[in-house]
Formats: sequence, C-alpha cells, structure tokens
Amino acid sequence: MEPVPITAELSQYVRDRIAAFAEEAPARVVTHAAEAVARYGALPVLFDWTATIALTPEGRFVMWSDEGEFEGLRPVEERAWIRAALGDAAKRYPPLAALIPPRPADAPACPHCDGSGRIPGLPENVVCLCAGLGWLDLPRARRAGLPGLLKSWACGLARGRSRREGP
Repeated sequence: MEPVPITAELSQYVRDRIAAFAEEAPARVVTHAAEAVARYGALPVLFDWTATIALTPEGRFVMWSDEGEFEGLRPVEERAWIRAALGDAAKRYPPLAALIPPRPADAPACPHCDGSGRIPGLPENVVCLCAGLGWLDLPRARRAGLPGLLKSWACGLARGRSRREGP
C-alpha cells in the first residue's frame, strides 16, 4: 500500500514522538512497546489484541506482532486497518489528524454511531467501525450493509428525488 501523503513538518513530528516515546507515553505502553519503537523506528498508533500498528516518518503504516505470531515488521495493506490507524493516530497525537483524508461529499454518516465517532454506552477505548471518524467510505458502507432506509434515500438522490418522495 502506498504511504499516506505526509508533510516534512508532520514527518519531523513523528520522528520527534519516536525519539521521545519512552518519556512521553504512558508507563504501561512504554513497557509494552518501547523496545519495538526503538528497533523499528515507527510510532505506535493502534494497539490491537496481538499486534501493534505504527506510523513511520515516511507515512507508511507497519505492524509488529506482540504475541510472536511473526517476526519483524509487516506493511499494513488493508484500507480498513489504515483508516482505523489514522483515527487512533489523530486521537493520540492531534497533529496527525491532518493525515486523515477529507470526508468525500458522498460518504454517508456511520449508522453505528450516528456520525458521532463513538458508540453510545460503550467505553471510550471501543472504536466504532468508522474508526471514530463518524463517516464511512462508500466501499466500506456497502460491505457494512447500510440500513435499508439509508440505501433507499441514497438511491433516490442518485435518481434526483428528495427523501420525502420515497424510494
């Protein structure tokens, strides 16, 4: 997968966070990831059950296994994981929000969180399918199976009808 476009300023920001990781990150995260951060030169942005996804200063998303499932680094190839990593990166390191692509005009609000980015009633560390962005890209929306009403509305708009006119 191609790297995300990253400015020289943001690239330096990532380098600085990598260099200061052991001092800046919470103690439990340092214990868990400091060795890998130093070894791979990548900033952890998403912690999954068995792997960590990190961002390199060049804008590449990579992952390492926390459970010994594989050795070394692997590139993150799936768009859904990159999107989730971008969402978490923006929460952990607000300047990295600039890496999130702009919401396409035709991107629907996430039906799981009603566009808020958070699922009501669940802990903050539970990430919505939209990666906390509040919207879905159309390929993901199709795979996630948007509710019938939203599909009808979208089809009506495509045919030039308003929501009140029905499907």
